Parts: sequence; structure tokens; C-alpha cells
Amino acid sequence: NQLFLKQAIASSDGLPCVSQVTLDKLKLYFPQLKSQQQLEVVYNYVDFEGLETYAPKQLTAGKFLLTVAQHRQNKNLDLLIKAYAKLRQTQKIDLDCNLIIVGTTGPETEKLKSLIVEFDLQERVSLLSAINDSELGWLYQNCEVFIIPSSTEGFCLPLAEALHFSDRIVCSDIPIFREIATKKCTYFSLENDALDNLTQALVEVMQRPQALSQQDINRFDRLHIAQQYLDLYERVSRSSSYVF
Repeated sequence: NQLFLKQAIASSDGLPCVSQVTLDKLKLYFPQLKSQQQLEVVYNYVDFEGLETYAPKQLTAGKFLLTVAQHRQNKNLDLLIKAYAKLRQTQKIDLDCNLIIVGTTGPETEKLKSLIVEFDLQERVSLLSAINDSELGWLYQNCEVFIIPSSTEGFCLPLAEALHFSDRIVCSDIPIFREIATKKCTYFSLENDALDNLTQALVEVMQRPQALSQQDINRFDRLHIAQQYLDLYERVSRSSSYVF
């Protein structure tokens, strides 16, 4: 696979990357990239246009915190569950406010279920999967806070989607999130006491009004992204020796 990737990169005249962080890593791992190759950051797009949203049938009414992530180690969902439990134990959150985790099962699923039982949160934490866009859109629209505590990401589409819906957002302080969300999030450090850092960030953001604007969301607009790809392909075709 690594050899195939190297060959593909070497033979390509145009390389779109989903983020600047990804592009920088590409240059680091493949220093043989030709200077004449077209390297460009083209973000993934967010498209909820014309979507009629409605609540997932399996949910009960009430306030909730939201995250969207597969059950993998780099997503740090165990940290989020522990932070949510700590907020309840210290009564720094409305005890009627639930936690909803949307994402497919993975290597961490059993660990997450064990944590939920350990903290007696079976009635408060929901693990949802296979929901449709209308249900997902409703969750973004109605959550109290969107949380994304990952340690590594290439882009993180759920973060862009949460920005699209002007959610209050808490996310880990990693370079890709600074790139995607800029100053629109409340960041917490994964260094030192990550659990305390996350709980403090959640307390802080829940005291703020819902005040995000969508002024910078056009970066993730479908038509804007499509135009970037067209522009890239046009430059590649002009510089390439091949006839299209």
C-alpha cells in the first residue's frame, strides 16, 4: 500500500488535500514531491440545503450534549463520558441534560459501554448509529453544546457541520481544529489534566449565549468546493503533457 501510494503521488500532477495539516504531513512524509506538482487545500463540503429535519425516534425529549464520531481511540470518547459524569457528580450541569454519541461501532465500543455502566449513565448516554441526515441535522440544531475531543484528525466533517448550524462548540486544541474552526470554538488542552480541562471548557461554554455566526461557513459550501476542484483540474490540464 505504501509503495502504491508513493507511485501514485509521483505520477500525479495535481494533489488536493482536505486540510493544510494534511498537506504539511504529505510534504513531510513524501519529500520527493515535485515542485511543479499542483498541491492545494480543498476542504470537504457540508450540504444540508433544503433538508427537513426531525428528531430520531429513539430519543426522549430534553436537553442534550452532542458528539459525532466513530468509536475509535483517537476520538477520545471515553474522556468525554468521564467529563460528562464529572459534571453530573459536581452538579455543574443540568441533571436532565443527556449525552448523545452518534457514530458507528468500532474498537472502543465495549470500553465505552463499560464506562457508561460504571458511572450508572445507562439512562443518560445514548449511543446512536445509522441515523439519516434529517435526524443528524435535527441533533445539530437542538444540542446544547457540540463536543469533539479528538487527539488526531485529517479534517473532521462533524466539526464543519456543527459550525454550519452555529452550535456552541468545545473541541480539543489540536492544529486541524484551529484551522477548521479558527476562533469559533472553545478549546481545551489534552495535556496535563485533560479531564479537568474538558470539564472546565464545558462549564465555560454552557454559560455563554448561542452567539456563533455563519459568516465563514462558505469555505465548506458545496459549490465553492466544486469550483476549487474545477480550478485545480484546469491548472493541471494546462501544465500536463497529456492530452485530455
